[in-house]
Formats: sequence, C-alpha cells, structure tokens
Amino acid sequence: MAERVEEAFGQRPEAVLADGLNATGPNIVELEQRGIEFLSPASAEEKTEGNPAVRDEPRQPVPEDAWPKHVLGLRQFLLQGLEKVRTEWLWACTGYNLR
Repeated sequence: MAERVEEAFGQRPEAVLADGLNATGPNIVELEQRGIEFLSPASAEEKTEGNPAVRDEPRQPVPEDAWPKHVLGLRQFLLQGLEKVRTEWLWACTGYNLR
C-alpha cells in the first residue's frame, strides 16, 4: 500500500489511513518499522462496547427498507423534483402500510 504511493508520487507517506479490514498485525508492524503512522477507525484489538465501527455479526437489511425495491420495483424514482419525489415516496409508503 505504501509502496504504491511512493511509486506514484515519489514521496514516502507520513501516515496511512485504512479501514478496519487492513488493520491487521502484519500491516501495522510493517508500517511502524518503516516509520509510517497507521490510522484506522477500528481494529480487531479495539473491541469495545458501544463502538459503532466494530460489529460482532453482519448487519442484516431491514425488510421495510427492501420491500419497496423487491415488491413494488421502486429502484429509482420516476419523477423529477423534490416535491414529486416526496409524493412518489408517500405513495410507496401508503402501499406498504395497506398491504
């Protein structure tokens, strides 16, 4: 990861910002040895309660969110303009509530 930055820009990065997937021991150790600061929102070592970045189980879609897509075929709005889109969404919500 840091090698690509060096090749593309000709400079070694001072810090690397990565997601929790890249926050593994070997990556962190390699960057520390090279003098590069590693920044990550969450890592496997930071399991703390109340940390929204760390989840024990994958998030499941809420059926209410998926219903307009699958049953009504509402994958995109047909109308343009904020008021027309709001009206279209209210019709979809009404259909959900009446089912």
